[in-house]
Amino acid sequence: MRILSFLFLFGVSHLLSAQPDFSSLPRVDSIYQDYIKTIEFYNASDELSMPIINQETGVLSVDFDDHYGEYIDYYYTVIHCDRNWNYTEDVEISEYLNGPDVIQIEDFGSSISTNISYMHYGFDFPNADINFRWTGNYMLIVYDSDNTVAFSRRFYVINEVVNFLFPKYVRPNGVGQFDTHQAFTFELGIKRLDPINPLNELYVTGFQNRLNERPLDFEQPFRINGTNAVFDIGNQFSFYGYKEYREFDTRTILTGLGRGINSVDVSNTNATVMLDLDKNRSPKAHFALRESNGAFVTRNTDRTTGDKNMTAEYVNTIFTLRSPIEEEADVYLLGEFNDFKAYPQYRMRYQQSQGIYTVEVPLKQGYYNYMYGTVDKNEAPDFLRFEGSSFETENRYHFFVYYRPLSGVYDQLVGYLNYPHQPR
Repeated sequence: MRILSFLFLFGVSHLLSAQPDFSSLPRVDSIYQDYIKTIEFYNASDELSMPIINQETGVLSVDFDDHYGEYIDYYYTVIHCDRNWNYTEDVEISEYLNGPDVIQIEDFGSSISTNISYMHYGFDFPNADINFRWTGNYMLIVYDSDNTVAFSRRFYVINEVVNFLFPKYVRPNGVGQFDTHQAFTFELGIKRLDPINPLNELYVTGFQNRLNERPLDFEQPFRINGTNAVFDIGNQFSFYGYKEYREFDTRTILTGLGRGINSVDVSNTNATVMLDLDKNRSPKAHFALRESNGAFVTRNTDRTTGDKNMTAEYVNTIFTLRSPIEEEADVYLLGEFNDFKAYPQYRMRYQQSQGIYTVEVPLKQGYYNYMYGTVDKNEAPDFLRFEGSSFETENRYHFFVYYRPLSGVYDQLVGYLNYPHQPR
């Protein structure tokens, strides 16, 4: 068991019999309650991985903190989605899942000797309660006994019967993309799948690093050549390369020696870290930096004992960004730690007298990647204003192949490629 488990009086798992109606819930990674902090969701084999598993052997790990102030009963459920992240229609949960509709989270514990108290919850799945009958896209939904949703997360279950052949990085052929974008081509080996009508049954999509809500679709192979689906060189997967992620490291705050730290103030009641002043990187040339492609991981290395999930402090972390003028659009701090979303608490305030944007947020001790983005009205954050883009940036890409036979009722996930772009 990954963390301390408290059992109920009767010593048995509390499995609810019916799943609430989540049909109106957006099918995106989102945090719905401001007391939910530090959600980590990954393949159990690697803390820095995306939540992508093999149907037969994979395990996913979920960790999150609750700052509400008292214990809350939390439950989780999973819902199958199609390739476009719509809930799969006209199917029962028992068709895609072995096990109950709803499971209570029983592994939890209180933070240990931290200035800010919190409850930590964690669980792994598939487990003795549930496993997957279908491959495909899934939503994880965590909610309380009042059916109040705490957060939601996308994940992927794969059975690889289609192979990615000859993947390669190519220079983009789009107008104005030569220095800013990264493009890819490949073929698909479909012999084991042997689809009847591959041009109408196979769909390919992909995204960069952790940006799973910014996919590019290549819905059909260009042509079938024997047992391969061949993509035309003129039709590429082409992405902004952006720049390497910014980073900081607060795993140790007693020494103040972590990357990106300018100063540390630790007292008996709180800890505050001022990070180095950041600058606009958009007009600057690419600078190689070894980072984690947007990921973060929590840890307190100032302590050598105790569960890492419950000994880490929440540190008031101050970000500053140099800007001689105030932007017309709002500026936000963005990373996997906040789903790359413009949540209000991550909006930066402009200090005209100093010519900087600043924001202070409590973040659990750890190693973090982040960027700055501008948000105009209800649009998705734009990284270009303060980060820029370069074809030279090291990134990691995730490509998926979906298969739905003409008489099929759901989109199967039958191929996956984890492909690094490593500039030469």
